[in-house]
Amino acid sequence: MLILGQMIIFFLLIFAGALARRYNMIIPNNQEQFSSLIVNIACPCLIISAAMRAEEHMGLAEVIETYAAFSGLLLMMCILGFLLPLILQFRGRLRGAVNLSFWFNNSLFMGLPLVQGVYGDQAVVYMTLFFIPANLLFFVYGVSSISIHKRHGVEMIRMLLNPDIIASVIACVIYFGEITTPPLLLEAFSMIGSMTAPLAMMMIGASLKDIRVRHMLTDRKLLLYTFLKTVVLPIPLLFIMKFFVTNPYILGCSLVIVAAPTGGMVAIVALLYNKVAYPLMTEIIALSTLVSVATIPLVSLITGI
Repeated sequence: MLILGQMIIFFLLIFAGALARRYNMIIPNNQEQFSSLIVNIACPCLIISAAMRAEEHMGLAEVIETYAAFSGLLLMMCILGFLLPLILQFRGRLRGAVNLSFWFNNSLFMGLPLVQGVYGDQAVVYMTLFFIPANLLFFVYGVSSISIHKRHGVEMIRMLLNPDIIASVIACVIYFGEITTPPLLLEAFSMIGSMTAPLAMMMIGASLKDIRVRHMLTDRKLLLYTFLKTVVLPIPLLFIMKFFVTNPYILGCSLVIVAAPTGGMVAIVALLYNKVAYPLMTEIIALSTLVSVATIPLVSLITGI
């Protein structure tokens, strides 16, 4: 199975990152620089290079179908994300953060390389279309749900205009405008973009040293939440998607969107706007990332996607 093979590769990269941190090749002082390299250079290049290489171009009907499918999926995930912390009885200040951690997953660092490796460049274009509304929802609704402090409009706009959103817009212009790019430029963007998965997975591995591992593995509520998030709830969501959607690229992207671990941005906004929730968010991100090596192939096998 391609997904299982890809996840095994990711696990090995995470292990390599943990070793690099253990032997001080990656240290706390340079982790921020590595993360910045991924977010601001490697990942935008991956998004743009996929649009440059695309051979098939979707029409208006396919675009409408894609946005309708992704909007429905995000709506279902937001509803479940709202209900789950209430059902599991997380205390008040944690509920918004747990809500956000359920539906804002690592579809960029882990999901994007995964769909490219399994479904090809065309699937990356579909994921690019998803990033725009998902990021808007994250900053308009997600940050509001997690925050216990007042936010400034200028700061929100600055966070929204991040390199990955800008790259997504550029990729859409190249893709829908069917703009031909010089081969050397394509090769340069492709080479830089190919660094995304190795660097991102190694940084996840390096960050594990900062996690309260014993607490993470013994907290029953955290373990139950992670099991529901990564295994139980993605399955009915994907069966609902299969009932209404037949496009294999949309379904493949949907698998990654719902089954991927929680995105690292959740911890960042928790640190900025709700420090009480920050330790829990780092544990959710770490645990869901570790188990995703097994749970994503499992969910794929059960749902047939």
